[in-house]
Amino acid sequence: MYASYTFTVLFKIYEKANIFYEYSLLKRVFIKIKSFFKWLSAGSLLVAFLTHESTILESSFLFKIYCLIVDTINKLFKRLNIFFIKNIKESYSYKLIIKRINKYFANSRTDFENIIKNSYLFKFIIYMFTLDEDDGGEKWW
Repeated sequence: MYASYTFTVLFKIYEKANIFYEYSLLKRVFIKIKSFFKWLSAGSLLVAFLTHESTILESSFLFKIYCLIVDTINKLFKRLNIFFIKNIKESYSYKLIIKRINKYFANSRTDFENIIKNSYLFKFIIYMFTLDEDDGGEKWW
């Protein structure tokens, strides 16, 4: 379904919870409360302003700043993804860590580079900077 295991598990949990909620007493109570507040706010100008799709909000200065920040963060993560995926083996830090570990355990015949590559922490860090689109995942947003 999706390339991300985490999202798949969370989506299955959501589907089950949604089925239970659909026929629950809680939903019926919530609908009554919602309809009461809808009745109370029927003539409110503030509610009309906040719920109306307005180009005023989209052209506002704060919205432009928000978009700039989100776009900058998105570009930063894309660049970090490219950097980590392409340069992990040529990384000075990575080579230094491997060199120090091999020097510290010089008498041991263990290949610590493979241990680090196969460690859960290393896989988790690589997983965090790997985009689902590269693996053929669907855009769920």
